[in-house]
Amino acid sequence: MSGLDKIIADILAEGDKRYDDILAQAETEAAELRAESDAKAAKESERLLKQAQENAAHVDELAVSSGNQAMRRERLASKIKIIDSVIGEAVETVLAYDDARYFDAVKKVVVKNAAPKKGVLRLNAKDLARVPSSFLDELNAELGSDRALTLDDKTVDIRGGAIVIYGEIEENCSFDAIATSMKDELRDKVAGLLFE
Repeated sequence: MSGLDKIIADILAEGDKRYDDILAQAETEAAELRAESDAKAAKESERLLKQAQENAAHVDELAVSSGNQAMRRERLASKIKIIDSVIGEAVETVLAYDDARYFDAVKKVVVKNAAPKKGVLRLNAKDLARVPSSFLDELNAELGSDRALTLDDKTVDIRGGAIVIYGEIEENCSFDAIATSMKDELRDKVAGLLFE
């Protein structure tokens, strides 16, 4: 294994550990939110049940049904809040990576989303100033000559990631845009991990 491969492996291992730490923290928060939600739902269900017992049988049925729906809505809202928090924290984590790991993440996003033609890569001002000299060569090696990109000296107003320009068409490969476009998919995946 070359030195670069070892560095990349170490960086990826560190990312996996950070992911595991974030996931563990999210699971803890999810458990706390579930317990709080269950306590609130139980208290509300008791109140509704007492009121329903004092009223006619029809009112009783409506109150119990309403309590159950409120509990389901509160649990769903809690789950969505946790998932959105994990997604937001994941983006913040990538933005805080050291240069080597950060540009490896940029490379992966661009390779995954690049069109099958040549284009121009545009970064934000901070990233353009710190881009490693080998970055574009490594990126183009993965893309292949038919999808090669050139680095633009113009900058874009994004927090991190890149914009790839193909004539009049722009592919937004910013980390925020990727997270937003995949939010539903990520919610499903994270929900599957957190709430099995």
